[in-house]
Amino acid sequence: MKRPRLCVLISGGGTTLQNFIDRVADGRFDATICGVVSSKADAYGVERAKRADLPVTVVTRTPQDTYSDRVFAAIREFQ
Repeated sequence: MKRPRLCVLISGGGTTLQNFIDRVADGRFDATICGVVSSKADAYGVERAKRADLPVTVVTRTPQDTYSDRVFAAIREFQ
């Protein structure tokens, strides 16, 4: 069976992201974290992702209705 690939969406501290990182590292969660998408460049979760050598894309909110399209485009970039 192929390992699931995860793209984790964050907007703050990234505690769920850290839990995923820790569980993958200790073997209790058989998955690959392929990337992180944050709605805030200064979110602490971005730092957590960088420390784990995970690629990060920041998609900031704009008045246009394209936010969700841009988030999904970022996710697709991580394949």
